[in-house]
Amino acid sequence: MFSDIDNAQDKQNDVSGRKQSVTNAQLHGCAFKGWQCFHCGEIFETVGGAQDHFGANPQAKPGCMIKVELGAERGLLMALRKAEDDLAKAWFKIGNESSESAIAYQSMVSRHQNQMRQAEELGYSRGLADGAKQLP
Repeated sequence: MFSDIDNAQDKQNDVSGRKQSVTNAQLHGCAFKGWQCFHCGEIFETVGGAQDHFGANPQAKPGCMIKVELGAERGLLMALRKAEDDLAKAWFKIGNESSESAIAYQSMVSRHQNQMRQAEELGYSRGLADGAKQLP
């Protein structure tokens, strides 16, 4: 029994002593069948199919749970429609320049224009005063 574990651990090291990537299936001597969801039991044989179902990160909710959340396919459809609505609202804000960053940018531009106008008016006033001093 221990010799099997030792052999499996030896498989993980190549000649240079670095670890090779060995899958669980290879380590335990069984055939790799894919990724199985323990919620719904579905098996995914491709990385893309598994990522579609499980999500891009470990915190994502599996597709089967989204489907079940509000009732079969309706829950999935509702999640899709909500995402589409959120996207449409984001594009609307960008198009109307009403996002927080656009509002902050416009505020900064307006403040800069006011400061430039005040500096120009101050310079003009000084020029008029200097000109009036030089008149006989």
